[in-house]
Formats: sequence, C-alpha cells, structure tokens
Amino acid sequence: MKIEPNYKASHGWYELLIASFISPGTPPDLMMDIGVGPKTEYQQLNKRYPDMQMVGLEPNPETFAEVQPKFPGRLFQRAVTAGGVPMKYVVHANNTMASGLIPYDTTPRDAKRYMVEGMTLDMLDQETGYSDRILLWMDIEGYELEALRTGPQLLSSGRIRWINLEVRSRWNFKKDACTESEIDEFLAGYGYRKVITYNHYPSSHHHDAIYIHDTESLAEDGQRLYEIYQELFMAGPESRETEDLKHRVVDLFLALTEQRDKVGYLRSKFQRP
Repeated sequence: MKIEPNYKASHGWYELLIASFISPGTPPDLMMDIGVGPKTEYQQLNKRYPDMQMVGLEPNPETFAEVQPKFPGRLFQRAVTAGGVPMKYVVHANNTMASGLIPYDTTPRDAKRYMVEGMTLDMLDQETGYSDRILLWMDIEGYELEALRTGPQLLSSGRIRWINLEVRSRWNFKKDACTESEIDEFLAGYGYRKVITYNHYPSSHHHDAIYIHDTESLAEDGQRLYEIYQELFMAGPESRETEDLKHRVVDLFLALTEQRDKVGYLRSKFQRP
C-alpha cells in the first residue's frame, strides 16, 4: 500500500495564513465572512485582530442556529445573491460542507431545500458602514464568482484589501460553478493579484487562494511566500503530475513555517529571565 506523505500544515494555521500578508501596522478594521459554516476562521482571526469588527452571512438555517451564539459580530441568515433576491439553498444530508446555492448534479432526493433571503456585497457594505480596510473571506461552494459580481461598487473602491476564497481548477459535479481562472481574470480587472494558493488535496481540485489589492504592501513573510509561489507556478503550463508536485512544495514550505513559529513560541516560554 502506498502511503502519501502529509506535507500539509494544521487547519488552524492555514486559517491564519492570510495574516502573513497583512502588515502589523495596517490590520483590517472589518472582516466579511461569507458562508461562515461550521468552520473556525472567524474565531482564529478574531483572536489575531481583536479590534476588528466582524459580519457574517450563513444561509443554512441549521448552521446559522449553531453558529449565531458564538459568532463575535453580526450574523445574517442570508446568502449573497444577484440583486439580493431570495434563492433556493440545498443542504446535502451526507455532506453539509458541500451545501450551497449550486447543488450537485447528483443531488439526492432526500436533500433539504430552503428558500433563503439574499443580499448583495454592496448591500452588505452599506449595512456595515463602508469600512476602510476590509478582509473578505468567502467559501460558498462554487458560487464565489457570482457573489463577487454583486459588489461592483465595493470592489471598485479598493476598500477590500485582502480576499481569501475557496477555488477549484475545474469542476466535475457542479456544472454551473465557477473556476479559479475565471475568478483570477475577474479580480484582476479590479486591481487584485493572487499571491498564493494553499490547502491542496491530491485527490481533489479544490483549494484556497489569497488575493491582495495591488496598492497594499505585503508583510515580510507574505512577500517571501509570494516570491516562492511566483517562482513555482508562473513558469508556464505543465503536466498534472508536475502541478501536484508544486502544490506539495508549497504545502511543505507552509508546514515548515508553522513548525518554525511553534518552536519559536515554545523557546520563548522556556527562556530564563
């Protein structure tokens, strides 16, 4: 039996990876968490930036009821939709994390369907008071591009400084979902560049990507990560095997960086005064 080496960093550290690209003197003043779900990025980033306000959207009524008591900010039971119109939200009983506005083609008959209220990113921006330095976090199972299109005024303003999205190189189940290249092209039109992809799975096409506004300065660690990413991934089209190897190199680097940070923290605790 072949054992795949595990080069991935811990999930908690991945959720703080975006902090590597945020200069200490210019933190976000608002985080928009679109599709909060049963994850912990809002908890991790709330600890890192305690003065940062938080607003979240979670359309799944079951998840909303679970998350609302512990969410450190305003949480709306809504989805980002074109025009802010209500839409049908599909909850997959066997895979809640894959639930969303775009169902799988093989949706089981017993999947739950809810009509959920909608709002646009521009409406959410107005609701939160037009913050100056926004961190946008979005994981909505293939609807990311459609959601981004609902915020032309917000994106044009450049007030979103950092974006973390779940992206996929291609789709094999959700026929109406977006691809990473489509998101890259769309965001480039608003002055954003992709600085890294991470959280890769050899058996899946999905991972995460971080985009930074062109006018935002990168922190030192973020600049190093960006340079490594550029060197590995901008060399041109290659085979799927080579692409997987590059992903492993990035994840290995991230895992080693996490280990370095943990060792440094422990050494600081055991140093004699």
